[in-house]
Amino acid sequence: MVMVHDKEIAPIEIKSISPTLFRDNFKVNFTSMAEGVVDFKLISISGNLIASDKIQMQQGFNTYDYRTDHNLQSGIYFVILIYDDKTISYKVVKQ
Repeated sequence: MVMVHDKEIAPIEIKSISPTLFRDNFKVNFTSMAEGVVDFKLISISGNLIASDKIQMQQGFNTYDYRTDHNLQSGIYFVILIYDDKTISYKVVKQ
């Protein structure tokens, strides 16, 4: 969870990403305090933007399915969700 101030509740929270060691796809499970659009980014360990999307989310539980192209190299990547000037990141590994 992202905390900006002690009393502030994060507008979104990643609950899980499965699998974190993936081949062709993974699912991002997250919760949201409100409806809106969240920015999804997949960033390489070297900081290159691999993919981006806009996700229409609903209040409560949400799932986003990401499929890679077959040219994505094995390695460490970061899933980034951005909403309302808050950024959450999660590490995944491509086999």
